[in-house]
Amino acid sequence: MLSNVRQVTAGEQQNHARGMSILWLHFVVTCLLVGLICTIQFVHYPAFRFVPEEDFRRFSDFHTTRMGWLVGPVMIAEFILVGLMLFDVSVGPWVSWTALGLSGVIWLSTAFIQVPLHEVLALGKSDKAIERLVATNWLRTVAWILKAGVLGQEVLRHY
Repeated sequence: MLSNVRQVTAGEQQNHARGMSILWLHFVVTCLLVGLICTIQFVHYPAFRFVPEEDFRRFSDFHTTRMGWLVGPVMIAEFILVGLMLFDVSVGPWVSWTALGLSGVIWLSTAFIQVPLHEVLALGKSDKAIERLVATNWLRTVAWILKAGVLGQEVLRHY
């Protein structure tokens, strides 16, 4: 009966621990981004409506520069971590592929929807662009929340 039980090697334990570190770090980074996107979605983007037209170009430049420095490195870390997670056998494949798909939605939305809207707003205040920014940013907000949920479920599965 005990002959079917296989001993786990030290290398397998080390790989599992490394994989759990990638998963855990990815979860933490994603949760940080969930906090940021929720702040942006519920507070910051709607507040664009209240910036006076004469100050809007300066405000837009300030916003995009500061947000780029804040969010850019974290999103790059998230991108690297989702890539590493694809090769980690301790993480369920549906988790890795779901996280990759949701990351793709976020990155594509950022590149093809949010960035062009910010480029319009860099030219001056546009109520239409602000409304589209608020409305379309829900896609990223929901995708990041779902991704945190998927990763969180996988973290809990291992503990």
